[in-house]
Parts: sequence; structure tokens; C-alpha cells
Amino acid sequence: MRALLDNIEFGGVVVSAPPLPGILLPDVSDLPFLEVAAAGSANYLITGNGVHFAPVKGHHSIEVISPRQYIELLAGGESP
Repeated sequence: MRALLDNIEFGGVVVSAPPLPGILLPDVSDLPFLEVAAAGSANYLITGNGVHFAPVKGHHSIEVISPRQYIELLAGGESP
């Protein structure tokens, strides 16, 4: 587990995330996470609360996956 966390920390990118206009999520407090993922051109937003990132209004192109799906990707399993 330590190796995974080290990989995430050292492979991270610092970004400045501008607001995403026109997007409304079920829980507005989750929007900054989506904005950071979009600003950093992330392949995935990894969360246990995927339903919180299905827009009520607007559209985003960030693929939202669970932690389990991400671990399977790292292990060479099926893609989400």
C-alpha cells in the first residue's frame, strides 16, 4: 500500500483549476475535484462516490471510476 501511495504522490501534477461553467453536480461540494481532474487532463477521477459526479446539468468528459477499478487497471486487469 505504501508503494501505491508513494507512486500517487510522486507522480502527481500541481494544477490551477478554473471553474467549469455550466456543470451542476448532485453535491456541489464535489465540483472542485472534477475541476482539478479536468485542469490536470486526468484520465480518471477515482472515487467511491461515482454517482456524485453524474451531472444534473451540463456535461464533462472525465471518466469516473472506483478505487477497485483503478487497482485492477494497475494490476493489468480489465479496463473500467
